[in-house]
Amino acid sequence: MEIIKLGSSNFLSTLKKAATVASDVLTTKGDLLSRSASALGRLPVSTNNFSLLCDSAQTLGIKWGASATSTLTTAGDLLYASGANTLARLAKGTDNQVLKMNGSSLNWETISAGVNNMEFVGFTEIADTSTTSITFGSLSYDMDADYTDMILLIGGDNTAGSLALEVILNQDTAGYRQEAILNDGGTLSGTSASGATEWEIAPTGLFPAAGYVYTGIIHFLLGTKSGAMHIESRLGVIGGGQQITDGDITIGDTITEVKLQVSTQSFGAGSWAALFARPMNS
Repeated sequence: MEIIKLGSSNFLSTLKKAATVASDVLTTKGDLLSRSASALGRLPVSTNNFSLLCDSAQTLGIKWGASATSTLTTAGDLLYASGANTLARLAKGTDNQVLKMNGSSLNWETISAGVNNMEFVGFTEIADTSTTSITFGSLSYDMDADYTDMILLIGGDNTAGSLALEVILNQDTAGYRQEAILNDGGTLSGTSASGATEWEIAPTGLFPAAGYVYTGIIHFLLGTKSGAMHIESRLGVIGGGQQITDGDITIGDTITEVKLQVSTQSFGAGSWAALFARPMNS
């Protein structure tokens, strides 16, 4: 191999020769000089935002290819592969749409109301041990025309000792009719009430002592009797008892407020409640 010293006459001659060759091959601003298996060649300049890629199938071994910048055109667009080594753009969806795979295609789709689709209403977590109620107010859920049912999920502990958990709907403090089955350490018993001032989820007897964790679900839906809101609740205390309750209260077709309260002691710190509503099928 010939060594050409920098600044020598041979170096300058070689440099001029290379410049002449490049000038003869390159014709347009942005062209690239590359080599095929046997000769120098020109790769024409690409369009804006394309990237240079190696490709052994090309004569010069390189090519221009689409980049993320050249593919995406609008805020919110998504980049995906429409095939092997092929970039593609999925235009952004509209409000409340979700990304869904349909066969081999990726698309935005609107979720239709149905039996498995719950709307989130609200969530509250207790930060201290002085709170005695959690209220979801200013609601308007028509259980006859727009919604099939509502679900209240609850959890926490009885930090302060014996705890009685209750629900009040629409600030109504009269007319709750309920029948309950209590499992206290394997001993079953039944209770019933008519005209109660609140819906009893759990009596104090479910908690053997302070510090017991509980979880529960309360289900609201229209009953068969006109204007009657049917209520079902289940609550279990880990290491304690369980209660299942069924009944109703006549408050009309619309739920405007759901209040969870304790009639003895207070909620333990970290206790929580989450409310959901299920729309009717569209």
